[in-house]
Amino acid sequence: MFKAMKKVSKMFLLMAALVGMGLFTACTNSDDPQNTYTYSSSVINRALSDDGVYFSQSTVSMTINLTDNTIVLSSAAVLDEDKSSVSFTTPELKLGNLADATSSGNVYTFAATTVSSNVTHLQGYLDWGTGMLWFTYIADDDRQVYSSTQLLYAYTTTSIAAEGKSPYKHTQSAYCMVVDEAGENCKLQIASLLDGSGATLSSLAEYEGLTFTPTTTGYKVKASKVSPVSGNYDLTNVDLWMDRQGRNIEGSFVCNGCTYTVSGTMFGESIN
Repeated sequence: MFKAMKKVSKMFLLMAALVGMGLFTACTNSDDPQNTYTYSSSVINRALSDDGVYFSQSTVSMTINLTDNTIVLSSAAVLDEDKSSVSFTTPELKLGNLADATSSGNVYTFAATTVSSNVTHLQGYLDWGTGMLWFTYIADDDRQVYSSTQLLYAYTTTSIAAEGKSPYKHTQSAYCMVVDEAGENCKLQIASLLDGSGATLSSLAEYEGLTFTPTTTGYKVKASKVSPVSGNYDLTNVDLWMDRQGRNIEGSFVCNGCTYTVSGTMFGESIN
């Protein structure tokens, strides 16, 4: 049974950040105002082939029916430097639950073996608590496409090491990369940036000008030093990377004299 959105206490500030970034918008279907919702968002796409990786951005829309527990998804992506592209709209797909997750039942799954003549093997995840959407499919038989509403990692563990002290480890922070149109730079937002004792340095820190690199094995985000657009503390030696699918994050940075080591996922599933 599709459940209503649950409150996740550590996500309160993060949800405020999502609204501010405009990652998604929502409207209610007037024909069925209690049970059908239509969302639209920008998405980043990474198309992989034998020739390498091609990055693009597009718009995704989805209609969720809470009575029938279904989703209809429409999206598009540019596949290569020749600007060949793909677009599709799914039929109604049943929503399931992501069982192996720590996301309090907020994450739902959908899949289709065949969507159209040139889109197959669609698989997706939707986090009803954060608004995060991720999906992948095969286009034109030979291109694996990974798409997501930016790169939001809400389920993380951060270890903070200060000189002469035992590391402080917590699960309160969330990390989001907002990529520019060219796919070369990004903003980094950190909800609940804590210090080595667990005190709050910034409830929401935002940094601009980090380099963003899509690769065949994932994404890389780096910066030697960035100052906050909002917040009070610089970051140095930023080195974050995401796996091939883009759902897992690892890496480190230095802030306020401490080294931060980050690992986590988009949807709270176990990392193999």
